[in-house]
Amino acid sequence: MGRWAKKAKKATIKDEIYDSLTSKFNAGKGRDHNADKATKDDRNVIYTERSYRNYMSSGKLFVNWIKKNHPECKNLKNCRQYVDEWIGYMTEKGYSPFTIASRRSAMVKIYGAESNEFISGPPRFRKNIKNNRDVHEKARNRHISEETEKRLGRIVSAIGCRRQEFQRIHGTDVFYLSKEDLKKMEYEYEADFKKNHPDKTYVPFYTSFEPGWYVKLKGKGGKVRYTQILGENDNETIDIVNELQAYGSNLVMPKVHNAFPEHYYRSEYAKRYYNKYKRDVDTLTIRQLYYCRKDKKGIVYDRRSMLMTSRMMGHNRIDVIAGHYL
Repeated sequence: MGRWAKKAKKATIKDEIYDSLTSKFNAGKGRDHNADKATKDDRNVIYTERSYRNYMSSGKLFVNWIKKNHPECKNLKNCRQYVDEWIGYMTEKGYSPFTIASRRSAMVKIYGAESNEFISGPPRFRKNIKNNRDVHEKARNRHISEETEKRLGRIVSAIGCRRQEFQRIHGTDVFYLSKEDLKKMEYEYEADFKKNHPDKTYVPFYTSFEPGWYVKLKGKGGKVRYTQILGENDNETIDIVNELQAYGSNLVMPKVHNAFPEHYYRSEYAKRYYNKYKRDVDTLTIRQLYYCRKDKKGIVYDRRSMLMTSRMMGHNRIDVIAGHYL
């Protein structure tokens, strides 16, 4: 055996990041995020492949920055002291507050740190979001035809699905749910919830829905949810139902164009759903209201309608709906 064969391969910083994140991702398979969060056991666990990939991408960017600015750092432990400097660098360069927050979260996960161990980036405001939630963003549709966007937008603004969810819809995933159907789903959901979370209080889910046409969506992490189909009017709702059901067991849209501004049309759906079921805020108590903060300070929403909208959008936090969609 030659002398070079005897030398162990030295791990790079990227290797250390890979090992750190991969071990956390493997540990998160099959675990309940909400249960871990309640007991604060989620710091060293990653639950979805999407999060794992996002953290890995941010970690590689951090390493590239380290190589340029602190080449003397040869291991991940020594790089930790420069995380705050990296966050400050991105802030000075005018990076989006949302981008900075995402990369900061990656550092917290990579190092298994507390969320307050690194400096915070600039405050995040809805008006500063840089993705396609603004349909008038310059050149947002330069690679998609007006006809294609109009057709896709009509459907997404009626069902509020994400791009990946749209690509998984079959014609057979569309059906009518009556009050009895919703009660049956509630019974099954409650039994499953109590079996998996015996120490938690059950909050009714499906019985908060209204009877109507629904589409079954397969979302993040394989989660399944049912979203009510809401066109601009009843006639459009029926037209969309018929259009989707016509595909039968086939996929409705196996591939959605990358230039399609999905978040804009999801926002349209959120507004449509909220406005359909909102109550008069002047008749509600303080506990029934949601008061916006930051750049939406002064705006008041019906908390119940917000929660219903949040569930339709695949979230369970009403602050996400207030900050990104309404």
